[in-house]
Amino acid sequence: MKFKPMYALVAAAFASISLAAQAFNPITVQDIRVEGLQRTDPGTVFNYLTVKVGDKFDEAQASEAIRALFATGFFDDVRIEVDKNVIVITVEERPTVAQINVNGAKLLEKDQVKAAFKGQNLAEGRIFQQEVLDAAVNELKQQYYARGRYSVDVKATVTKLDRNRVGVQVDISEGDVAKIKSINFVGNKVYSQDDLISQMSLTTPTWMTWYTKTDQYSKPKFGADLEAIKSLYLDNGYLNFAIESTQVALSEDKADVFLTINLREGDLYHTGDISFAGNFDLPEAELKALVAAEPGEVFSRDSINKTTAAISDRLGKEGHAFPNVNAVPTIDEAKKTVAFTFFVDPGKKTSVRRINIYGNNLTKDEVLRREVRQMESAEYNLADIKRTKERLQQLDFFSEVNIDTPVVPESSDLVDMNINVVEKKTGNLNFGVGYGQGEGALFQASISQANFLGTGKRFSAEVNTSQASKVLAFGMNNPYATSDGVSFGWTAYLRDTDPGVMDLGQYQTQSKGVGFNFGMPTTEYNSIGLGINAEIMDFKVSELSPDYVLDYIEEYGKSAAIYSLNANWATDSRDSAVFPTKGFFV
Repeated sequence: MKFKPMYALVAAAFASISLAAQAFNPITVQDIRVEGLQRTDPGTVFNYLTVKVGDKFDEAQASEAIRALFATGFFDDVRIEVDKNVIVITVEERPTVAQINVNGAKLLEKDQVKAAFKGQNLAEGRIFQQEVLDAAVNELKQQYYARGRYSVDVKATVTKLDRNRVGVQVDISEGDVAKIKSINFVGNKVYSQDDLISQMSLTTPTWMTWYTKTDQYSKPKFGADLEAIKSLYLDNGYLNFAIESTQVALSEDKADVFLTINLREGDLYHTGDISFAGNFDLPEAELKALVAAEPGEVFSRDSINKTTAAISDRLGKEGHAFPNVNAVPTIDEAKKTVAFTFFVDPGKKTSVRRINIYGNNLTKDEVLRREVRQMESAEYNLADIKRTKERLQQLDFFSEVNIDTPVVPESSDLVDMNINVVEKKTGNLNFGVGYGQGEGALFQASISQANFLGTGKRFSAEVNTSQASKVLAFGMNNPYATSDGVSFGWTAYLRDTDPGVMDLGQYQTQSKGVGFNFGMPTTEYNSIGLGINAEIMDFKVSELSPDYVLDYIEEYGKSAAIYSLNANWATDSRDSAVFPTKGFFV
């Protein structure tokens, strides 16, 4: 069969397209054939063609078709030829990646390396492209550079396999972390080198840096240190302070780093007059009470930020979910003062349409909802939303608690309150086996669950046994025995002791005890409690029992009842049960 050549292109992905020397007349397409496909579906090729059976086909369309097929990235070679009125498209597919092997990765896990490659579109099963591999290797190097490993060496070897596949071998020599040899500041007069270095987490080597690793350069840490230095100046009156440039220089062996920071300190400014503008519901006197800066004081960016946040929070308590508070400065260069006008736009008052809870796979919805202080279909209240988060964190059932309030679509005055939690393990199971010279073999087992079956109840059980003592105890506490938050709990135990095993006297006791406790909240932060306990102790004695035991039994009998009553008061204003940042617990 003889073909008339229309186009011929044998090149890499970025090769140019050229017309064949022999021209041809436009044809009416009777059929289209695709040859050379192994993995790619023929429909994929047809989808990229603008010509169909019955259409006219000319040189311009041929050129466009080849460009379209190369743009897919699927092919190394594309040829279009014509046999009478039949278009024959011959392709050579690019190989696929059969496997990616990583050697030498220690700082990064192999899965992390493969994930970084996948982010660059290089993964097992995907089409191999050399430029993609190069980009993936470069991205991997950047990750090591960010960790201070400037001497890292990454080599990628591509091996051809059968069935048009390739294997990629990545060999990594991580090298050592570059250490900071020196930190130099240029342009500082107000603060000394030592003052500025004290603001940084990165340091030059000291006798402790083998443990703290603070002498190992890290780009993210360096960025955070620059922000800390900037805050030092801006919070102490230097309004025009700027870090003009930084230099990170490496030694020839890439083992040492030299940091140079060029500063422009500027002049010292004081705070001028403070005023308010805009439409706000609150009296101006109340807004002034929220201002953290006073006229005449040294200017502090932190004070202005705190004032802006305080005004926003206060408006949030009045139902404004999205207030806009901007502090606009007016600088007086002659007096070196900066006055501020707080432009306040409270925005529309907002209501909470619905409260949604996500992430509680074990914990029942009721356990979370009873801690929620913001009500559905009620006016938005930022204080109640913050308190909700605090109470959920105080439960200690979750490792994370996040609350967001997205706007309801097509309704600017309604928001939903989404509570996202990440549950953590709340149970403990302990076993212990031992031996005591007097007590003999010892066995102890206990179980406790702070969130029993996801109900928020606290359950505990304990078994402790030896030749001298045996204990069996159970306990349960329900923090919401009533919907108002009245708690109820109980404990019960059995205890047998035999002091004779330890040569402390020939007698035995058997105790049975039960206790009840009640708690009632008096305010959002305070509560009172009452506990009642009862214990009955029975004695078993013999003629060999100590006289003080026999005398006690003769006077009081072989059975004694013990009762106790206790009361308590507690206050808890912490924002978290595990890692509180404010508040107290008494």
